[in-house]
Amino acid sequence: MSTDNDLEASAAIEHALLLYTRGIDRLDPALLAAAFHSEAVLEGYGPKERRVEAFAPFAVKSLRQAYRATQHRLSNTFVQFDGGDAADVETYVVADHFHTVGDTEVIDTFAGRYIDRFERRDGGWAIVKRSLRCDWTRRDNVSAHMPGEFIDSPRG
Repeated sequence: MSTDNDLEASAAIEHALLLYTRGIDRLDPALLAAAFHSEAVLEGYGPKERRVEAFAPFAVKSLRQAYRATQHRLSNTFVQFDGGDAADVETYVVADHFHTVGDTEVIDTFAGRYIDRFERRDGGWAIVKRSLRCDWTRRDNVSAHMPGEFIDSPRG
């Protein structure tokens, strides 16, 4: 049974997860890093662990160079509180990465999970450790665009 404190903490945790996705898709390293406590560790984004202070600028630079746009969508967030100021959180992520390979427009899709350890420090919930797990990936060639006139989304 959830308490009001658990519901409030869950909302703060969800907000932190959304800060990350907004920051990564908008190429904003400060916004991305705001989801984490300082010194937080991330693994699964390459061959070595990185602290968030090094990861945020690295990720933004890499995405800016490789892709024209990205979209990270979250679902199925499960929060398990440990009875104190910490929680284990698992969240499904599906991320599309739009770019050009040769003369072909491509969408690479990553589907996986964020396995996060959150802590409440000074009243604020944020990630202290993230492990990215891959469930599947897919590459699709874009054969046509849907008709219409659209305003491009801002990126960093």
